[in-house]
Amino acid sequence: MDIDPARDPRVPGITADTTLGEIASLVADRDTPRLRERPVIETVEDRIRSDLAIAADARARQLPYLATAATGAAGYAAWGCAELATAVGSPGAHTVIVTGTWAATALSLPVLRFIYRHRIPEAWRRRWWLSGVAAAGWVDVAAATSPATWVMTGALLGGAAALSARWAAEHEIPNPSAMRQVVLPAPPPPPAIDTSRAALLEQAWYDRVADGPRPILSGAWLTSRTELPNATMWMVQTDPGSFTFDEMFGKRPKIAAALGIGVARSSWSATAAATTTQRTTRAVLG
Repeated sequence: MDIDPARDPRVPGITADTTLGEIASLVADRDTPRLRERPVIETVEDRIRSDLAIAADARARQLPYLATAATGAAGYAAWGCAELATAVGSPGAHTVIVTGTWAATALSLPVLRFIYRHRIPEAWRRRWWLSGVAAAGWVDVAAATSPATWVMTGALLGGAAALSARWAAEHEIPNPSAMRQVVLPAPPPPPAIDTSRAALLEQAWYDRVADGPRPILSGAWLTSRTELPNATMWMVQTDPGSFTFDEMFGKRPKIAAALGIGVARSSWSATAAATTTQRTTRAVLG
């Protein structure tokens, strides 16, 4: 005979009137592992998106430096070619190279604009044209005169800083120490497990006395646990007509052996309402 769940203290929340649907809900709530709270996952996703945005801003901040370096390299290359042609002594070579530089810079702007037409944000197209015209003008002047002067160097660096200030401000990289840190919730504390001697005796009762392969008092359950100085007292509940007090008292040696205690450590007495068909019996086990 199985223990009645309606009276088994190990199955809280279930009574004789509990429906099967309510029992299934209780079992699911007890046995289903709890998942992490959704806000934690969203916080991690936000952090990943933030890291990707920071990496994109870091790459974007490199563009003004690359453009300035490319402009300087083009100016020095054009000036070097013109100076080399002059040194060689070819008549009109200097003018040809300078004129070719002007034509190349004028043609390169629309070509570059066409190539990067899908990568230049609409809000930055006007600034792109302004920066491109300024860079092309610097290269043209460098080819005709010389980039290796304080004036030309200052014009290149100062113009680059002025034209890229807004770009750098809109792609600022935040300080990692000031960023919101992802804080995972503390894990829930482990469930409290009663490891007292009384709890072990109660577990042994349900495993070997009230249930199991060879139950001694099949279906008997313990209630009203009371701690005494050197033992624990329970009220043993049985179905009417299942066991008399004399039958239960006669099974003391088997019950004590099943619980792992000596017979002298168990005391049984009938309650005031005891009859020939006992329902409640007082048991003191230690």
